[in-house]
Amino acid sequence: MPTPCHLNHVEMVHAPGERRLALRFLELLGGRLSVNPTGSPIGLDIGHQLTVGFPHDNALYVSEVTPHQWAFESSLRSTVEADRSLAARRADYLAELRRTPQTSYHFGIRFDTRERLEARIEIIREASTTEELAGRMELTGVYPPGTYTNTMLQAFLFTDVIAAGLLYLGQHIELQWRMDAPPLEEAALVASS
Repeated sequence: MPTPCHLNHVEMVHAPGERRLALRFLELLGGRLSVNPTGSPIGLDIGHQLTVGFPHDNALYVSEVTPHQWAFESSLRSTVEADRSLAARRADYLAELRRTPQTSYHFGIRFDTRERLEARIEIIREASTTEELAGRMELTGVYPPGTYTNTMLQAFLFTDVIAAGLLYLGQHIELQWRMDAPPLEEAALVASS
């Protein structure tokens, strides 16, 4: 039998000066904020039910982008914005990501009940209209069972507040509930047996 493994973490970045906004965004995803030993928040523990005995697994971390990445992204942004052809290609690329989020780069967060996911979707919808997040995050699609799969409710969220890559290209996050999966607590026992 294979040795069980846990998803350890996803390390993401935020723009300079946007730490508070990045942490607010992570809280909207529904986990609990963790702190590092110095007492400052470092990220979100999304699936603490799954990681009994593995307290640093199944986590999303966010840090300020490095100066080197920010310099590169700033140059990339300036170059694209100055070139109509490149700007149009970027716009087409991002539009396609929004139209077909299932085929884009993303990571997923599983919810234990349909009701919790539906409540989280409404929280995100409401937050996306606030002054601090309007234009910075959007639900790009909510797909009930029978749309792409018969076993899942999926919601895709797009943001440029955080990214596990280039902030300039944004990040898709899938929120899902699986009707064919055991409850999260049972899943922890399956993974560790």
